[in-house]
Amino acid sequence: MPDASSAQIRDLRESDTDALLALWNRSAPYDPLTPVLLREKVWAEPHPGPRLVATSASGEPWGFAMGAMWGPPNETRGTVKMIVVAPEWRREGTGGALLVRIEAGLVEMGAETIRIAECSPNYLVPGIDLRYTPGWLFVQKHGYETVGEAVNMHVDLAAEDWDTSAKEHQLSAKGVEVRRATEADRVGVM
Repeated sequence: MPDASSAQIRDLRESDTDALLALWNRSAPYDPLTPVLLREKVWAEPHPGPRLVATSASGEPWGFAMGAMWGPPNETRGTVKMIVVAPEWRREGTGGALLVRIEAGLVEMGAETIRIAECSPNYLVPGIDLRYTPGWLFVQKHGYETVGEAVNMHVDLAAEDWDTSAKEHQLSAKGVEVRRATEADRVGVM
């Protein structure tokens, strides 16, 4: 393992995108990103804060963090939208250094409070998935507290067989019509 003291933290560059995607997907296996989704979450964030990458002396990225604000100019809540450190580099101080820099940048932008992993309107995750136990312990170590619980409602609908034609035929034989609702159905449904 290279020496963690040689880590350099700098602003994220567009040219880091491919390496960032590989780092994220290797380090956050329960929340994989596609190139399109990464671009949306990182580069199309409507209220971005600092976007930082930690690299080795050779330029290899091994950590990344991004902050954002909730709908400026009226919101004073910042968020650490994304933070990840390669598994082999954890517990070396890289994550803590990234977190401190992101927090400072958000405060400079006017954040009065900072939360982890929630970011309206460009959500990525509803909070820290408990399967990321080291990450959950990391933010607690840095003074963050749980403020609620959220459930990620992601469901893989592509795996289901949605053909209902046989059941629709059975219902039709009994005089039941299955169709999309229309505006004319509103009163009856309500």
